[in-house]
Amino acid sequence: MGKCIVCGKSLGFLSFKNKCDECKLAEQKAEEERKEKERKKALEPYLSAKSANDLPLIDPDMSTAPPGAPRLILKKDEKIFAASPVFLCEYRKDRHFKYGFQGVSFRIAKGISYRVGQGRGHIISNDILVETSKGLLLVTNKRVFLQPIFEQDKPVSVKLSDIESYAITENAITIFKEGRQRPMIFKFYDNKSGVVDDIFGITLNLVIHES
Repeated sequence: MGKCIVCGKSLGFLSFKNKCDECKLAEQKAEEERKEKERKKALEPYLSAKSANDLPLIDPDMSTAPPGAPRLILKKDEKIFAASPVFLCEYRKDRHFKYGFQGVSFRIAKGISYRVGQGRGHIISNDILVETSKGLLLVTNKRVFLQPIFEQDKPVSVKLSDIESYAITENAITIFKEGRQRPMIFKFYDNKSGVVDDIFGITLNLVIHES
């Protein structure tokens, strides 16, 4: 008869478990509490910030970037407050031709038909979300900037004053730039801790209102 390795409770003759359900739930709860504690600790300097000047600064060190990576060039007196690896996704038009037939079909023999009429078709256009670049998304006191990691990726720079609106979810930041019809969607490469979106949300709120 198996026993729980934590509390010693009997698990039954045919059980392949090594822990009882109560101990598993307790461990899961303890893990969730640990993660939440770490999350609050990481957010503490951002939650206590009253202005952009109170935000933690990030050192613009690109020494760990791959060989050939574009060099990060900051503007005069520019400071980095938030940074995260992202994929830039944008909406693109997808057009394809759909063929149609109008007329009558006569069966001549098994598997053989003769059509009388004409073929017609039309263009179908859809908006699809495609990945157009990737790199480090930086929020500074002057702009939101995508620093490419590889040469084939394009940089993107949006002045804080040109941001018409923005939305932040757990997975991405969506930015609407003034004069641009389609939004730019920056998908976080990794936000398992649930901290990245909060850091960007707090940072953007402060720097935009003070720009």
